[in-house]
Amino acid sequence: MISPNDIPSHLLMGRTDTHIYLRPHPALRGLIAHYTLIFPGSPGQAGESLTLIPDASGCLIFILRPDRVEGLIWGATTQAAVVHNDFATCPPRVFVEFLPGTLSLFAHLPQEELSDRRLPLSAVSAALTPEVARIAEESSSTGAFIAGLDALLLKIIEGRERPAAVLHGLKRLRETDGMLSISALAQETGYSARHLSRLFGEYVGMSAKTFARVLRVNLILSRMREGADSLTLTAQEAGFYDQSHFIRDFSRICGAAPTDYLQNLSDFYNETFKF
Repeated sequence: MISPNDIPSHLLMGRTDTHIYLRPHPALRGLIAHYTLIFPGSPGQAGESLTLIPDASGCLIFILRPDRVEGLIWGATTQAAVVHNDFATCPPRVFVEFLPGTLSLFAHLPQEELSDRRLPLSAVSAALTPEVARIAEESSSTGAFIAGLDALLLKIIEGRERPAAVLHGLKRLRETDGMLSISALAQETGYSARHLSRLFGEYVGMSAKTFARVLRVNLILSRMREGADSLTLTAQEAGFYDQSHFIRDFSRICGAAPTDYLQNLSDFYNETFKF
């Protein structure tokens, strides 16, 4: 059974009072940002809510109950989601946190069908949760469990690919911090902007324009965590030269205005290792 006390040092990416972040297998590191482990007894008052900042990614969640394992799938997120903060009382949970545009390799269906949805994993795969339950039962340590999970996920994606235009689009939007125009991106791929957006919807779960918007807001939040002094200047550096446009996009993505976000940071959770 997994434990917070036997985390292999070579897998550890980071640790907070509530979360342990672990590296996946090297062959998965361009697809999976990290595994996140949460154990009962983590600090935090049960009953509080937590707003999850959208990261244009999806995840798998495995809840390790004493008598069974429950599997959930969250599609790529484009808008803030409010969840119950149960860190103090929850059973052990394992999150497989995908990088943007990679969930399609593991859940082989049009990603717009999953976008901003939370479903039982059985709705997508009948076999995956029982396989993870078997790995958890047979593993004598956290390291063994992660190795088994790595092997299972590598097997799932064997032979699966994504269109070159989608891969190029994801790469170029990240290289340009989401500021490359979609028309210019479409020209680079050889597709029309409409066709490119259809491909993004199928493989990423949102249009290229929406992905760029989520990317830019998350990059602003990342720079703020690093100590940026001026929210206005940071927004301008991210291409938001119109203050009302920035506030509108920020509020749409985060579910709160920038000033409300800054005043209530403990009420929000945004990914550290994806942007």
